[in-house]
Amino acid sequence: MKKNGLLKIIGVLALLIMVLSWIIPSSYYSGSTVIDLGTMPVGIFDLLSYPFLSFQYFIQTVVFILTVGTLYGVLENTGKYRNILEKLVKRLKGKEQLFIVIITLILTALSSILGLNLMMFVFIPALVAIILLMGYDKITAFLIAIIPMFIGIIGSTYSIYINGYINQVIGITGFDNDLLTKVALLVIGYVIYIMFTLNYAKKAKKSKLDSEKEIPFIGEKKQVKKASWPIYIIFAIIFILLILAPTPWTDVFGIEFFTKLHETITDWTIGEYPLVANLLGYLEGFGSWTYLEISMIIFAAAIIIGFTYKQKLSEIIDNMLNGLKKMLKPALLVSFSMMIIIMTAYHPFYITITDYIINLSENFNIFLTSFITIIGSVLNVDMIYLAQSSIPLIAGTFPATEAINSLAIITQSFYGLTMLIAPTSTLLILGLTYLDIPYVEWLKKSWKLLLELFVVIVIIIFISVLI
Repeated sequence: MKKNGLLKIIGVLALLIMVLSWIIPSSYYSGSTVIDLGTMPVGIFDLLSYPFLSFQYFIQTVVFILTVGTLYGVLENTGKYRNILEKLVKRLKGKEQLFIVIITLILTALSSILGLNLMMFVFIPALVAIILLMGYDKITAFLIAIIPMFIGIIGSTYSIYINGYINQVIGITGFDNDLLTKVALLVIGYVIYIMFTLNYAKKAKKSKLDSEKEIPFIGEKKQVKKASWPIYIIFAIIFILLILAPTPWTDVFGIEFFTKLHETITDWTIGEYPLVANLLGYLEGFGSWTYLEISMIIFAAAIIIGFTYKQKLSEIIDNMLNGLKKMLKPALLVSFSMMIIIMTAYHPFYITITDYIINLSENFNIFLTSFITIIGSVLNVDMIYLAQSSIPLIAGTFPATEAINSLAIITQSFYGLTMLIAPTSTLLILGLTYLDIPYVEWLKKSWKLLLELFVVIVIIIFISVLI
């Protein structure tokens, strides 16, 4: 963890919040008024308890990350998993750039349209292994596997987890407001990102892998006679479920098929006995799945793969535990970072800061709003907390339609940009820690990309305001 440095940075940020809570009064926004609560200092025992509270509140996220580890702990001991990856790399020889473009396009689109960001981490270890086996370095693997999700957030279009939360708080109905601006952010942002990534990847390409130890969960080379198709099918099923199960089809797209299908299945009876409902137990329908349900599927997949490739039950358990251990550090660091959200919520001096900065201008100001959004994004790394904290105050201060639309675009774009560098960003922490990339090294390698995206976001927002 010393090499990564994120633990220290998050700790320093927590101490800074603690100090500010003694200086800046807290407040909350009610109706059209900011209510002064006075100072609400963070005490020593508060600071010690918040990491435990964050683990309690965000336990599903932690469990999901650890469950991904159990899956790959079993996969790496099948032998066949490594064979599949190596065969894919051989088939892609000479087509690496095309592969990078296609895979990043898919990840960006899934993030923008469906809001699949952290959940896609279930495929990231496999993707990272492929990139590293191709001879690219860890920064390239990080650029390809993680960053597309942030580009999708910047140009988010129909994501319930980005646009949905923003629209709900602002009071916008539907997802078509300023759609052209969102698409422009998405397309131009992706073009800038992919040009940067391909250019970096070309320079970082190695003639051969320095060490197989650089690749997590790759496993040892084994001659396995068992077929490859079970692994392909398992991954295909997980991918389909990730597309269908968490997406609220009715709320976003007006598609009621999955809701009605779930009702039909669970209401099916023999006589008056609800056989299917009792047999399955309580299970949310497609459109309502969370990390809990997805974790259950991944856990079941790990067990099925283990038995399919003739691992004994004791071996499956050991492999799952070994995989869990490898994911323990990233999971705990993510949980620790969530402490910042709790501190910000329990000691809401950020509202006071927002009120002060926003009122520096009599009219809606793009730069002040962007600055507030960046600060808020670091403190509230989950969009639902960011949307509920500062947006009502800004929207209440400047209720004009043009200001509201600009506020929505500013919030999603600068939130996505901030997540690229914020030491509290869940995906950033997860990716950097998983690949053992120092945080400072990432900043050094990515500053040009960040600057280019910043300029593009500002230009597009200005054009959208003028139009």
